[in-house]
Amino acid sequence: MTEKEISILISRYIKGELSDEEEDQLWVEFLKDSSLLKQYETELNLYDLFQNKGFSLDEAESKVENPVVSYKPWYYTAAAAILLIAGLFFFNYQFSETSSLAVTEIELTEMVGADIYREQDAATEATDLDINRAIAYALDGNVTDGYEILNNLSERELTEQQKVRVNYNLGILAYNAGDYNHSRNNFQTLFNLDGTPAYLLERSEWFTANAYLKAGDIDSAIEILEQISAGNSPFSTDAAEILRKLQTG
Repeated sequence: MTEKEISILISRYIKGELSDEEEDQLWVEFLKDSSLLKQYETELNLYDLFQNKGFSLDEAESKVENPVVSYKPWYYTAAAAILLIAGLFFFNYQFSETSSLAVTEIELTEMVGADIYREQDAATEATDLDINRAIAYALDGNVTDGYEILNNLSERELTEQQKVRVNYNLGILAYNAGDYNHSRNNFQTLFNLDGTPAYLLERSEWFTANAYLKAGDIDSAIEILEQISAGNSPFSTDAAEILRKLQTG
């Protein structure tokens, strides 16, 4: 069916001139192309406006007292679903565009192992060995076991240094697994721990901003990115570039 034929059907539909078969045919076109449904609604509103204002469009239209507002129930539901899906598609498109600005995956070589000293007590040494074992598993491709070890360690009594390494490494693995909220929480924990090295704080701040982007929390991401871009972090330039893209996008 051509665009002109559909337009004629819409005009006749508003005047109540279509047969049931023609109405069904028109609604099939509406469902195939939601823009046609919007065209119908626009013409219907314009027609109603002219009628209420006392204007005369042409002889045939002037004889119609009221436009025919006819929505078949199941067609109406389907049409509403189409418009909803279109809205969700636009939202998902925007979300996808924003998410693509973030780091896709954090390199596992960013993970930080524990330092093991001879003078350590047995319990501390065993925990440090577990941290390093978890990293070894992850680097060897067995990320699930590595994550499980670190997650279990996070529930134990740990030294400050161990808490830093466990939370930082968990943040990396959670990020790569798509659990951005958990990842962000782990990275942010480092800011509340004494003795967190400056370079890990810089990385944690950067990865936190990326986790916010991935989760769709743009305002929180921008707030952190602005702090990073204003400082002397190794990620300042990257943060400024993301901010530029967010502002121009």
